Amino acid sequence: MPLQRLLTLGAKREGGTWTKASALARTLAGIDALHFQRNPDSLLRIHDFDAMDPRYLVHEYLQEAWTPFYFADIAREMSEAKLTFAGSASFSHMLPVEWLTDEQREMVNTIADPIDAEEVHDYCSNRLFRRDIFVRGNMPLNDARLREQAEHIHVWGNASVAYERVVASEHATVTRGPEFHHTLYALLRRSEMTLAQIFDSPEFTGLMLDDILKILRLSIATGETSIRYGAEQPCETADRLNAVLLSRAERGEVWNALASPRMGGGAAVGTLDQLLLASLHEKTDRTKALSKDTDELIARIKRALVATGLRLRIAGAEVSPEDIEMRLGHILADSGKKLIAHSEHLGFWRAQKPAR
Repeated sequence: MPLQRLLTLGAKREGGTWTKASALARTLAGIDALHFQRNPDSLLRIHDFDAMDPRYLVHEYLQEAWTPFYFADIAREMSEAKLTFAGSASFSHMLPVEWLTDEQREMVNTIADPIDAEEVHDYCSNRLFRRDIFVRGNMPLNDARLREQAEHIHVWGNASVAYERVVASEHATVTRGPEFHHTLYALLRRSEMTLAQIFDSPEFTGLMLDDILKILRLSIATGETSIRYGAEQPCETADRLNAVLLSRAERGEVWNALASPRMGGGAAVGTLDQLLLASLHEKTDRTKALSKDTDELIARIKRALVATGLRLRIAGAEVSPEDIEMRLGHILADSGKKLIAHSEHLGFWRAQKPAR
């Protein structure tokens, strides 16, 4: 809130632009204003400004009606609509035991009111933003009801994420036990499964359903495992939408996701990856085009980079104009096949039959 106030002050003094607003904050940070020395979060936010979309920053900071709400405030308003807190919408935050030290957990457990306990929990984990689910008629699922729902929940392994015993997730670092976490990882790389099939898998014999869910939630939170509710969606509508989105991305409209029938919704895709996909989208043999049509693909991506204003950066350093063609060639050669396979895996486009 103090940083937001300072940025608003800068905008009023200097004509309302984001550049002028942030200049005041940068200047004060540069001359060691005590606020920034004693509030490292504010200083980190300033350092992140250059990597973020100015439109988002204006939306986030330069709104006079900008009011942050604490969890208890939202819970109180939701209760007026007969809605009660069901849990976090973030899989990583569904594991409160992983976020707290033993002493913190004991202290939080002494708080009788669950709403107050959640708010104190936020202080322990320094959680800045929450994503929560509120429901009407909150009733815990018994094992029988849980098994009914488990028939419709599909999970599978993300081939691009390697297993690591020690994982970092937002505010916490978790060291996983060796026995069941890697077992789940290996199982889901062999095939897609329903949650019901995992419950009945012989690899997890003897575990309670809740224990299996804790292992699965952490795997999803680390990105190792993907999840979908219901059957995989038809590809035709997603194909048409993705063709339009990729075409617009080349003309400078930046999107954060493409339609994924396998995910049953949107899947995040970076701007550069979208431009690479757009250059390959209409090719009848995309894998062969990586080597056969390299010059055409690079020229198309270069035009799109100009349209989007995206600066090509490698290892944190901006690529000079004279090196862009060479660097794009390396990216296509090194990552092109993986990007095609990932896109087919998520259903951004349908897999092509190899040309004979």
